[in-house]
Amino acid sequence: NFLTAHLQFIHDPYIFTTSNRSVTCYGQSWRCIPKMAESLFEKGAFMDQFIATLAQWQKDILAIDYVQAAIPFYLMAVVMEVYLSKRLKKPVYRLNDSISSLACGLQSQLCGLLFAGLAAIPYIFIVEHWSWFDVNEFDGASFLFAGLAAFVGVDFCYYWYHRFSHRMNIGWASHSVHHQSEEYNLSTALRQSSTKYFFASLFYLPLAFLGVPFLWLVSMRGLNLFYQFWIHTRLIDRMPPWFEMIFNTPSHHRVHHGRNERYLDKNYAGILIVWDRLFLSFCPEEDEPDYGLVKPLNSFNPFWAELSYYYTMMQMMRFSDSWWDRFRLLYKEPGWIPASYKAKSAVEKENRCERVVSVFNPVVPKANYRQALVIFCAALILSSLLQIYPQMSGIAKLSIIILSIFMLALTGSRLSGIRKI
Repeated sequence: NFLTAHLQFIHDPYIFTTSNRSVTCYGQSWRCIPKMAESLFEKGAFMDQFIATLAQWQKDILAIDYVQAAIPFYLMAVVMEVYLSKRLKKPVYRLNDSISSLACGLQSQLCGLLFAGLAAIPYIFIVEHWSWFDVNEFDGASFLFAGLAAFVGVDFCYYWYHRFSHRMNIGWASHSVHHQSEEYNLSTALRQSSTKYFFASLFYLPLAFLGVPFLWLVSMRGLNLFYQFWIHTRLIDRMPPWFEMIFNTPSHHRVHHGRNERYLDKNYAGILIVWDRLFLSFCPEEDEPDYGLVKPLNSFNPFWAELSYYYTMMQMMRFSDSWWDRFRLLYKEPGWIPASYKAKSAVEKENRCERVVSVFNPVVPKANYRQALVIFCAALILSSLLQIYPQMSGIAKLSIIILSIFMLALTGSRLSGIRKI
C-alpha cells in the first residue's frame, strides 16, 4: 500500500498541492519537476510541503509489519548466500543445521500467534491510560522528531533486553536457542526464540509511558530485526571504518555469536553499536570465532532446542537444598552453580569458558534428509493455512499450531539420527 500510494503518479495524473495552488501533470512524472519546483518555492512553501511529505511517509512506513513482510526476502537472501558461498568456495552452510534454524524460526512464529498478543496487553494499556504524550497531536517537524526518537528508543531498549538475555539465567533460557547453531549464516538470523515475547515486552514498557503507539513499536522492532538479518554472514569481512564505529556490522556480530572466552557476552547492539561502546560491552573481532554454545546442544530438534536450558535450570533447582539458591538461580548469570547443587548432584560443574572445538554433525542416511525435507515442507504448508484462512475457528488454529510444532520436532529428530522425538 505504501509503495502503491507513493509511486502511483508514474502512470496516473500527479497532483502536487501547495499553499496557494495545485499543479497537475500527466504522463511521465519527471516532466512535472519544473512546475513542482516553481510552485514549491513560492511564498516559502517548500519546507512546509517537504516536512509534511516526510511526515506522511513516516506514517506509512510505521504501518508495516516488517517481520511478516520480509519473509520472502529472507528466504531469497538465504538462497543467494548459498549460491555465493559455493562460487567463493567458502562453505558456510550445512543442510542439517540450516533446516534446524529454519524450523526454530517457524516454531517461533507459530508460538507468537499464541503469546505475542498476551504480551502486548500491558503495553497497550499503558499507552491508552498512562502515557505522558500523544503523538497524534504532533504534526510536521515535531512528528518527524517523535518518530526518530522512538526509533532510537527502541534500539536502546533492545540493547538492554539483549544484555539481560545473556546475563541472567531466565533470559538466557529464552535466548540461547538463537546461539545454538554452530554455523554463522543468514539462516542463523531466522533462528528465533519461541518464549521471548513475555521477557522482551517488559523492556519496551518505558516507551509506552512516552506515548509510542503499539503499531510503531511493532514496525520499529521489525525494522530492528530486519537490519540484524544481513549482519549474520561470514561473506562480508569489514564495512568502512565510519560505519563500523556507529553501526552494528557482520564483524561485530560475529563476535557476539562466538563461544571463545574473550568473545563471551560482547556486542549486544541491534542497530547502533554505540550502545556497546558507551556501556563497555564492545569487543572488536580479532580472529574468526568458534560459533555456538560453550556447552553444545547436540541436537537439531527445535522443540528440545527451545526447552533444553529450562530443563537444565529445573534440574539444578531439583538437586538444590536451599530455596534461596533456587530463587537466585533465576537471576544469576549462566554457568553459576549453587553450592547446595554441587554437594548433592553427581553432575560435574560445567566450565562456561571451556573451549569446544567439535561440531555436531552426525552421519545419517540420505533417506533421513529426504524425510526431514518432506516433513518440514509439509509443516510449512500446514502453518501457511493460518494466513490463508484467518477466519477459521480458534480450535482449528490451535490444532494446526500444535501439529506443525510436532512435525518440526520430528524433522529435527530425523536430522539428529534419532528415531523418536
